[in-house]
Amino acid sequence: MIKLVTYLYNTSQIDQFSESEVSEVIISNNLFSRFGEHTVEESIQLATLAKNSGLKTVFEWDKLSTEDEHEVLKEKFSKIDLSSFDSIRIQDLGALFYVASNFKKLKLQLVLETAHHNSYSFSTYFDLFPGQIERVILSIELESSDLAKIVKNIPVPCEILGLGRILLFYTPRSLISPLVFDHDDLKEIKYFEVEGNSQESPHKGFPIIENSRGTYMFNTSDFCLLEQIEELSQIGMKYFRFDNRFLSLSLENMISLLLKEFKLEKAKEIKSLYPNRVIRGFYHRNKSDVLFPKLKNQHTQRRDDQFLGEVFHVKKNEWLGIILHSDRPLELQSKIKIITPEGKEKHLTIFKLEDSMSRNAFNTQRGRFYKINYIKGVTTKSSVYFV
Repeated sequence: MIKLVTYLYNTSQIDQFSESEVSEVIISNNLFSRFGEHTVEESIQLATLAKNSGLKTVFEWDKLSTEDEHEVLKEKFSKIDLSSFDSIRIQDLGALFYVASNFKKLKLQLVLETAHHNSYSFSTYFDLFPGQIERVILSIELESSDLAKIVKNIPVPCEILGLGRILLFYTPRSLISPLVFDHDDLKEIKYFEVEGNSQESPHKGFPIIENSRGTYMFNTSDFCLLEQIEELSQIGMKYFRFDNRFLSLSLENMISLLLKEFKLEKAKEIKSLYPNRVIRGFYHRNKSDVLFPKLKNQHTQRRDDQFLGEVFHVKKNEWLGIILHSDRPLELQSKIKIITPEGKEKHLTIFKLEDSMSRNAFNTQRGRFYKINYIKGVTTKSSVYFV
C-alpha cells in the first residue's frame, strides 16, 4: 500500500496526522530549508513530539547555498542533535556529499526531482553511498511509463509529489524586494508573495515568493495525481507526498479528512473543490516538444514591407490580439493574411478593430495592441501581413 508523506509545521497537526494515514512528516527549518519558518531548535522540539506520537520524522535540507554559506551550514549541522529525526532529506549535492561522508548512520532521502530521468543516473548514487540511501524522490516531469521503469530498477522505495505547487524557478538571490522596497526596509522583510506576468506571452499570474533563502516562481496551476494514486501503487510507487505548505486552512482541513481515510472517491471530491487549476503535468505524455516548431521557424521569420505584426493573444470565438510592427495604418476593411507557426495561412477582412480597452481604433500606431475579428485556427506567435 502506498504511504502518505506531508509537512509538519505546528503542534496541532501532530494528533491530526498520527490519527490519519500519514506515516511520515517532513520538518523544515529556517536555516537549511527553503520554506521553513522554525528555528532548528524549534524543529527539533516539533520532531520530538511527532516521533513520540508514532510519526516518522525527516529533517529537511533543500536550501541552495553559495560556497561561503555551505561552509557555515556544515559547521552548524555538525552541532545539531539529530536523535529526534529518523532520516534526512537532501537536495543539494554538496550537502549530500558532506552528510553522507560524515554521518554514515543517517538514512538519506534524495530529492532528485531535477535532471534525473534514467535509471543510470540514479544508480550512480547507490554506487557512491552504498547502504545509506533509503528513498529517492522522483521528478514530476517523468511520464508514467518512465516512472514504472525507474521504480522497477531502483533498489529502494520511491516517492513522488501527489498534490502541491509546481516550482518553475528558484534562486538563492533576492530578485523582487530590491524592486519593490527601499533598501532600509529590506531588513524587516522575511516573506512576501507577488504575482508575475510574462512580457512575451499572454501567460500571467505566476505566484512568486521571496524569503530570506531566495526567490521562487511557481506555475499558475498546481500538480495533482490524486486520481492516479492506485496506478502509482500498482507500478510500485511507495510514497505519495501532499505539499500542504501553501494551502488555506479550510483546504487543509478538507485534505485532513482525506488523509484520515484515503479513498479515491474522496480524492476526486477534493480535486473538484480545490481552489486552483490542477494539472497532471507530463504524467500521461510529455508534449513539451510541440512548442519547438513555434520557436524561430521560417513561417514566423518573414519581415518584408507587407509585414504587419504578430498575434499576441487569442480570445477564442471573440477576437485576435495583435501587436503592430508596421507604420502602415490598419483600417476596417483591410485585407490581411495570417501565417501560423505551423505554416497554415488564413485570410480575412478586418471588420472589427479595437484598442486594448475595447474602444474603436481609428488611428493605429506601431507598437500598440489591437483586437481584430476572430478566425479559427490562429494561435499566438502567428505572423500578420497585408495582402
